[in-house]
Amino acid sequence: MQNGLSSLAQTPYQRLLFLILAALLSATLVACGGGGGGGGTTQPPPPVVTTSFTLSGNSASFTGVQNGAAPAPQSFTIAVSGDTTATVGAGISGGVSQPTWLTFNIGGSGATRTLTITANTASMTAGQSSATLVISATDAAGKTLHQENFSVSLTVTAPPPTETLAANPTSLAFDGPNGGVTSLPLQLSLSPAVTTDYPFAVTLSTDTGQWLTVDPASGTIGSAGATVNIGVNFSGVSSGSHTGQVTVTVTIDSTQVTKTVPVTFTVKENRLIVTAAGVGFSKVGTRSVLTRTVQVLSNTGRSDIPWSATADSPWISVTASGSTGGNLVITADPTGLPMDITQFGNVTIASADTTVQNQQSVRVGLFVSSTAAATASVSTAVTNVSASPVEPIVAVSQGGTGVDLYNVYTGSKVTTLTSVGAAVGQVSFSEDGRTLYVFDTTNLRVNQINLQTSAVLASYDASNTSTDPFAPGGESFALLHPDGYPTLVTPGGRTYDLASGTQYATVMAGYDYVTTIAVSADQSLIAPQFGEVARIIRTHDTAIIERGVATPPVNTVENRSNGQSCFSISGDRLYTASGAPYNFPAISIATSQVIQTLPGSNYPDAIQCVWNGLVVGGIDGYYNPVDIFVYDGPTGVSLGQLSSNGSSLAYRDLSSRGLAVSADGTIVISAWASSPGSAAGAGVYFQSLPAPPP
Repeated sequence: MQNGLSSLAQTPYQRLLFLILAALLSATLVACGGGGGGGGTTQPPPPVVTTSFTLSGNSASFTGVQNGAAPAPQSFTIAVSGDTTATVGAGISGGVSQPTWLTFNIGGSGATRTLTITANTASMTAGQSSATLVISATDAAGKTLHQENFSVSLTVTAPPPTETLAANPTSLAFDGPNGGVTSLPLQLSLSPAVTTDYPFAVTLSTDTGQWLTVDPASGTIGSAGATVNIGVNFSGVSSGSHTGQVTVTVTIDSTQVTKTVPVTFTVKENRLIVTAAGVGFSKVGTRSVLTRTVQVLSNTGRSDIPWSATADSPWISVTASGSTGGNLVITADPTGLPMDITQFGNVTIASADTTVQNQQSVRVGLFVSSTAAATASVSTAVTNVSASPVEPIVAVSQGGTGVDLYNVYTGSKVTTLTSVGAAVGQVSFSEDGRTLYVFDTTNLRVNQINLQTSAVLASYDASNTSTDPFAPGGESFALLHPDGYPTLVTPGGRTYDLASGTQYATVMAGYDYVTTIAVSADQSLIAPQFGEVARIIRTHDTAIIERGVATPPVNTVENRSNGQSCFSISGDRLYTASGAPYNFPAISIATSQVIQTLPGSNYPDAIQCVWNGLVVGGIDGYYNPVDIFVYDGPTGVSLGQLSSNGSSLAYRDLSSRGLAVSADGTIVISAWASSPGSAAGAGVYFQSLPAPPP
């Protein structure tokens, strides 16, 4: 461009003008951003960066016990936006000093920082403290870019009092009919003993409805403790099992001490019970047993429920009617019946009361023979013996896979039930004598066996319910009908309804090793060999155990792991045979005290309570010429002493729990074994029992 202009500047004046124009043009180019090609535009100043942050929470709350463990730290996220290199710090609002109970710090860098807060209850008095933190973001020059307030609180509670609240009993159980109210006292006490009275309050909770009651619901408790009555109201509560709890709260110097007591509540249906589901009669030689008295009971204890009884066979006669609590007399007439064969019949007991939900039946057997019962001996190894409640047979197990059945009057083998278990232990006939139950000790099952075909009709798990492999189990089971429900109780803690096969509660759980289970005539009580009586309660949907009904005094049962027990026919006492003491003591069910002692010798290990009132006790008396003692239970009068193998010589052992009594109460069957190395062997012995007093 300069070259173009210079071609026009031919005169001095023109050259001067040219220089002026060139200077102006140069200044303009400089002002426009340079003299290069394309020209330039004015650039804006750099933008201002805004820095801020957000907190994942704006407060922290801590709770702890004075001088106790520090509460867990709490952390919060700080999300930084803008200049993520900014410094983020925290301080106490208002410039006050940092509280001794509070510590805090901020960690991390960049866009994510973490605020961690810790509270300490040491040396703090009971109450509430608070502080406000200021969270700030600053630049490199210390200029505050953003800040937020954050509140912190600490609640310190006084340590709990040293007193503890106790309740006796530790649990409550109620059962009974649908209708009425009943209550039990609950004793409360504070430990260690206090000298000041403190207020208490009782609250109740239940699974359904509000059937629990308390009187009083509040009061004071001091050095003498306090008593409240806990009750249940049956009205309107459905039958079955219910649960609830009683919570007692005592306020001691602004601190509360509580105790919770669980409650079980079983509402029974209205049902009939008979004291025997099977009876056996006989006319053998000149001896006959042709009458038996069975009680008809109400499971709720009522004595006003009417019942009637009918028999299905012409040779059976029965009491036509009565009320619960009364007697049903069953009589058999052998006239014209065939010899040496058992006749069977049934008695049905029903009620016209429409609230009664069941019937009961008694199976009746009658054996007639012109030949008197013989004393008999069978050489065989024996692990268990059990007599039928209806017909004259006894089951004998040898620990193998089968069971032999023998006629009790002749000692002859009737049949062998084969393949009924891998290793048969206890054997017991069903209550009506129709089937046999065997305990398979290898597979830990109780099998129900058909007496004609040996077929396994049902099988029930008898293993231990405890997950502890060393928990005690047992080798015994019981067949009974509490509240009119046919029931199997196994030693491992399992209970079954035999009508439906349903498994219910762990009835025997928590007991020592169970070698035998006795059953009371009214079907409400059970007891293992060591004599701790428990009550069993059945409804349509549950089986419940109430332990502690009666317990033998100290030293009454010396060998808890061996021996046997049995309930008297009246149900008022329990006899035990436990090695020592060398007799057969009976404890009262009502008082747990020894109320009768039948003399024996060393070492008692078997006992049978017979329906006719006889009590037959056995001892492991190797050196004794007699080892079976027979008594009239109600009077304690000795009726005779017998030998388990018939020999007047010693040197034989009656097997533990090795006694059984025939259905008619006339024959005792004993299982015996010699001492190791003796040539005497082992076997089963059949002999007559003395008749009970008229």
